[in-house]
Amino acid sequence: MTWTTNSNTPYGHNWTSLASSADGTHLVAVSFDGYIYNSANSGVSWTNYNGITFALQGLHWISVASSADGSRLVVVPDIGPIFTSINSGVTWSASNNNAPSANWTAVASSADGSHLVAPIQGGQIWTGVPPLYVGGPGTTVQFHYAGNGGWVSGVADFAATTVTNFPDVSGPLPASFAFTSHGGRLLISAIGSGSPSAAGSLIGMIVQLDGVSIGTNQIYANNAIHMPFEARTAVRNPVSAGSHTISLSALPGTTTGSFDLYSATVQELPY
Repeated sequence: MTWTTNSNTPYGHNWTSLASSADGTHLVAVSFDGYIYNSANSGVSWTNYNGITFALQGLHWISVASSADGSRLVVVPDIGPIFTSINSGVTWSASNNNAPSANWTAVASSADGSHLVAPIQGGQIWTGVPPLYVGGPGTTVQFHYAGNGGWVSGVADFAATTVTNFPDVSGPLPASFAFTSHGGRLLISAIGSGSPSAAGSLIGMIVQLDGVSIGTNQIYANNAIHMPFEARTAVRNPVSAGSHTISLSALPGTTTGSFDLYSATVQELPY
């Protein structure tokens, strides 16, 4: 009935498609000149997270689709790979190993973002089935295509990994990192630093997953100096789907302070 615009609305682009969350709060707009803009307040203000990256790559967006909550997005260009996002467009991943680089004409998404469909100009219709949308390359993905006479051949499975890199936090220990997993096999790595209370001792930190020790990052401190802990990676399988916490605590004889940094990485394998 009525329409509103304001000075914050991006202009000067050849807009080709726009998608919305179910409640109309999260919007995403794409242009033929390679720009992607996102809004988290129903279009009052817009953010171009990707600068001119896609424009410099020569990608011309044709269509965009969104999950109902606005977190999972998918875009297709007139020529190129399908791109997906799991964080409302802050970062994007190309499906180079999963779907072809092709002349796409449209894309659509189910409400939860788990099912996608995209047609190729003069070619097949491709569908993506769960699980989809992972940071980096993506979890196990299946893409099907329909040819003349219906569905033919072509179910392809591609194993990849979801990677979560936590930002650095400063000491002193303890420290913790919360994350949500789809479940399965996890590779957990942690890094940090500290100083020995006395020379000639082992220093380091204990790494726990949900309160259970999964390893110790330690190093022999020959001198009483500040030093990094030896990096370790722990494998945990199976891990249930849901919320989890990585906790770091100092080994006895280890001193940590505000100048120390700690971080962790979780790799979620699809097998």
